[in-house]
This record gives sequence, C-alpha cells and structure tokens, in this order.
Amino acid sequence: MPISCPSCTFLNEVSVLICELCETPLAAVKSPTKKTPPSHPSEVIDLCDDDSSADESEDKFTPSSVNHTASTSTSATTNTSTNKNFLQQLVDYRSSSAKRQKLTLQDHTPAKSKSISNSNSNHPPAPLLFHMTYCNQHRDSSLNKFSLSLTDVFSGPFTHALISNFLISPQHLMSAAPRLKSVPSLCIYGSMYDQENHALRESRGNMKLYQALVSRYGSMHSKFAFLFYETGVRIAIFTNNWINEPFLTNGVYVQDFPRKGDKSAKTTTFEEELVRYLRKVGGPLGGSAGKMESFFPNQNLPSNIEESIRKLPPSKTISLPASLTKAQRHAAHKLCEKLKFVHETSREGPQKNCLVVTNPTKNLNPSPMSHDSTPTVPAASVSYIEMIRNFDFSRANAILIASVPGKYKTEEHRWGQSALRHHLQDVPHLENSKVLCQFSSFGGTTQKHVEELTEAFSTTSDPTSTSPSIVEANSLIVWPSLENVLVSYAGLRSGHAIPAQLKNVLTEGGEKNSFILKESIAKHLHLWRSGGDSDRTLAAPHIKSFTRFSEDGQLSYFLLASHNFSKSAWGQIQLKGKQLSMESYELGVLFKPSLFFESDDETGEDENECFSCTPTHPKLGLFGFVNTKKFRYPKAAVKLVSGASVSGACPEGTLLCPVPYALPPQKYGQGDVPWCSDFSHANKRSFTMPQVTHPCP
Repeated sequence: MPISCPSCTFLNEVSVLICELCETPLAAVKSPTKKTPPSHPSEVIDLCDDDSSADESEDKFTPSSVNHTASTSTSATTNTSTNKNFLQQLVDYRSSSAKRQKLTLQDHTPAKSKSISNSNSNHPPAPLLFHMTYCNQHRDSSLNKFSLSLTDVFSGPFTHALISNFLISPQHLMSAAPRLKSVPSLCIYGSMYDQENHALRESRGNMKLYQALVSRYGSMHSKFAFLFYETGVRIAIFTNNWINEPFLTNGVYVQDFPRKGDKSAKTTTFEEELVRYLRKVGGPLGGSAGKMESFFPNQNLPSNIEESIRKLPPSKTISLPASLTKAQRHAAHKLCEKLKFVHETSREGPQKNCLVVTNPTKNLNPSPMSHDSTPTVPAASVSYIEMIRNFDFSRANAILIASVPGKYKTEEHRWGQSALRHHLQDVPHLENSKVLCQFSSFGGTTQKHVEELTEAFSTTSDPTSTSPSIVEANSLIVWPSLENVLVSYAGLRSGHAIPAQLKNVLTEGGEKNSFILKESIAKHLHLWRSGGDSDRTLAAPHIKSFTRFSEDGQLSYFLLASHNFSKSAWGQIQLKGKQLSMESYELGVLFKPSLFFESDDETGEDENECFSCTPTHPKLGLFGFVNTKKFRYPKAAVKLVSGASVSGACPEGTLLCPVPYALPPQKYGQGDVPWCSDFSHANKRSFTMPQVTHPCP
C-alpha cells in the first residue's frame, strides 16, 4: 500500500523514506496485519490513505453532505448507500492517482484519448498550435503525448536568454536549463521566496536579475522565454510557474524564427507588438514602464530620505527604515535605478527588512538590473530589443495579447481586453456556439466585472452576438471543484496553485459550514473534466485558456495566456468606455482562423520551409512534432478544432488545439462544491465537507 505524505498527501512508494514532492520524512512502514472489514462503511473518510488511527475530533471528512440525488429527508438506508458510493468513488479516484507509482488497480481503467493516442506515429494527425507541459506523475500515459518539458524548451546552444516568470525556483530552473549559468541572460521575475531569491543570486552565473515594478495590486505575471541562437530565436510562452509542480495541467506555445534576410527586412505586427511590450516592461530593457506614478498618489519618499540617497558618498552604504510603505519602497527603487545605485533588502541581522543602498565605486557602469556590486557581465552589454529586431517574425502562427500596468485609451486597441476585442472583430460567429473561460486564480468578481469580461470574449464579426442576453446565456466558466482537487495527483497541494478566496466564490449561509454560491458566477460554473483521458482530470488545472466552441468541436478562436479572470490582468473600462486601467504584466497568444489565410502579398519564398533553432532535437527539431513552418491555407480549408474531437487523419488546413477539458463541459450540480483556498488551511489529513446551495437551477 502506498505511503501518504503527512504534509502534501502525495502517494509515495513503500520503498522511499522521504516524500518525492515536498521531501518530508515518511514514517516507517508497519508489517501488514489482517483486519476484519467493518460491516458498514465509515461515515468518515481519511484522505491520507494510510492505516494510522486518527483522533475523533472535528477534522473529519463527512461525505454525507455530498448527495447528488437524494434530499436531506431521505431515509438512513439511502444515506448509508450514498455514503458507500461516495466512499468507493473517492477511494477509486485516490487509488487512480497512485497509477503514477505503477500500482495494480481493479476498478479503474483509463480511457485512451481518441485524438492522439490511437496511433504509434510520432506526429499528431494535424498540426498542434500549442502543447501541454510534461507531467511526470504518469510517464507512460497519453497524458504526455506530444508534451514538452522545460528542458526541451531550453535545449540547444543558445547564446543569450531573456526569461520571465511570476514564481521561480532556482533549483528547478537551473536543473532544467543549466546553460543559463554560462550565457548572458536576464531574468525578470514577479516574486520569489526569500531563500530562493538568495539561492538564485548565488548560483545564477551570468544571469542578471530584475524585479518588475508594479502596483500593490499588480504583479509581473508574464511567463516567457526568448532564447537567442546563432541561426534564430525561440519564442516560448508558458502558463506554468518555474517551480517544482509537475503534477498540474499547463500549456506552452513554442515557435522558432530565423534571422532576417535581404528579402525579409520589413517588420511585422508580431515583432512590433513584442517590442512594444518589452519597452513597457522597462528597467534594463529600456523604454517606459508605464505611468506607475498614478498608482501611488502622494506616496513620494520623505525629503530627508531622498536627500540621504542622493548625497550618498562613493563606497558608502545607507539603510532605509523597515517601516517604509510599499509605495515608498517603490519610489526608493526607482530613485536607486536612476542613480545606478545597488539596492537590496536585508534578510537577516539587525537590519532585517531594511532596504540597503550602496553607491558602488569599482563598477563604473553598474547595471540597473544587478542586485550586487560585482556583476559578471558588463552593464548594457546586451540590448534585447535590438536583438529581437534581427529576426523574421513573418512566420508567426499566433497573435500576441499583452497587458501592461497603466491607463490607456481604449481606441488604441493595444493592451488587455481592448486588444482582444480588436482581434476578435473578424472572427465568424458559429451557430449554437458558447464562450468558455478557464483560469487558475479566482479574484474578486462582481456582476459588472463578469459581464464586462464575458462580453469581451464573446466579440465576433456578428454584432448581435454580444447582446447582454446572449452573452449571459452562452458564457461558461471552467473551475475545479473541491472533489477535483482532493482526488488530483497531489491532493491539497494542487489546490495551493489554484488560489480562490472563499469570499470571492461563496457567501455565508444560515448554518455552520453552509454556504451559498455567488449568484454572479453560479450560472456560469462548470466542472474540470477531461475530454477523453481520465489521467488529465487528475492533473489539476493551472493552465489559462479562453475559447468559443461549437457542439461539433470547432473553435472560433483559442487563447492561451498567463491572464486570469481579473480586472488587474485584463483591465477595467473606465470613463464611459474611453479608458482602460490595468495593473499587471501578462502575455498570451491568440489563434484564430483568419491568421492562417493565404494572402496575395506573401512571396512564398522560404516562408513554407521548415526552420528550427535545434534541428536535431527529437521534439523541436526538423523531424519533431513541434511546428517548424508557417501555416497558411486557402480560406475555405482553414479549420480550428479541439484535439479531442479528432479521430483519424485530418484534411489539409485543419489545425488542432489540444484542449485539456471536455467540450461542452459538465455543469455544476447541487452537490458540487467549488474549490476555495480556505479549504487547504484545514487539517491536512481530513476536514468537514461544506454544504453549498446553488441559487440557480
């Protein structure tokens, strides 16, 4: 029997001494003893799947509240039967997650995905526009068919790297991409744990660090890697953080682009949007980081502290008070970068949490991105924006959708939901189609906010499709249930990667442990279920995707992005529709049919030839399954479809999106409880199942 970790509930093999996920020491396995099974199933389910006895206290998981068919007035016999069914269901699901340990099961035989697993070919039946990331919980499953790992993306002899992510584990990143230590690279990050920040600075080699400056409600949430080779550049846009969470469902878009030749010197829309975004990131990339001052009104540094920084003598250090507000620290960071002073937050000693500022003397040209006084690469030695200009992006099979902090005119159609609305204006409206939003963080939502974003995702060439009544009736939200998380590969640890405060999803009911689903989202909620491979259901969703689909699996568009369903990510429309205000950096890719139409102005020379920065790589090489060419077809032949709807060969012009959930998804029932992060704060062994009332039928 597998050993359950007491911290993260991960099922480990009996031979291991520490948890493979969180490295928590595991208890020694006792010799098995025969036990007489009880005549009736227990009313309490132990989520840890071990034989240890539990205290009979309030930390119990009671399945009696999860009754999808019977009301509370049913007889005791019916309740016992229902509890038995739920117990068996949960045990089966938890046991099925042990398949990654290659255990023998009797009652769980996963269905094979019809889309890509019915053939021994090394290529999909049609080109895939993006890929799932590698999930090491089930190596032999179709779950990893045509998937990419971080090591795959960072393969080959790249000479420079520009990377960014919200959360980065130095050990995880450096083990997957050791070349980052030996080549000039810039890492733009949103946040790190203190010890990991220190570890990355200690082991980074030639890597420079820059923490993007955002408001107190925003973040650097973009997840990308731009790798520069002698022959080309690799653009990779992720949905996953670079931390040790290989048990989640994530996606990645990867495409290689060659250097510009004499006939491809003109710039493209993809290039201009990419350069515009990098300039807005600012800092070591140059350009402007947006009008950040608007987020911090009247929060300038005290005059005495500003004067002390400006008059700091060479080779001297000053410690700023730990009591500075976040806005004041932001102002101090900007001033230090302007003066090219080294600044770092002290993590230990009497100056703990104080901002330490140093005026360097030996470094004549200190880099504003450097966090110590001895950078390994001279400042301003690499201009990544100028490097981007050297490559031909006319082969792009995607459209960039970015968000940057600041306030912008909606008529510019450059950022957030304003850019999305602009690009969806030529998307045809499919009959009986629905809009689906799937994401991994549930922020505060109001009825107005939900309507505003769903209207943006509902934009088509048919103006009548965006009427309020049609949008409300045809907008779906895929969000995992509590059961989805409990039975996932990592159990409650998966839930930590899917944050949602209880107050944003539920409201208090009249009785203890009873709640009411918020009416603004109740009618839209649907379950996380795969479209053919049960292993995918067990990999909790961290991917962010948005699409419009028809009943036959055809897609009007598909968006893979770092954006969640929030105002800070997509922006909030203000001033009667004239202004868009955003607070976070985000980056995603949009696929729509018109992008793949043949045009008369295309030369046709060299554009359809395959190209790869790593031509011999088994996955990303010239003979791999990752796209190495530009896809353009006659208008009538282009068709975007969900991978789960394909069985067999596809006609030319068919492009696959490996949608990881069922289309159409299953609607929440009265017994389904939406996942909330507050549940993970309960006792990690077991807890009481909440009772949730749905206001909508």
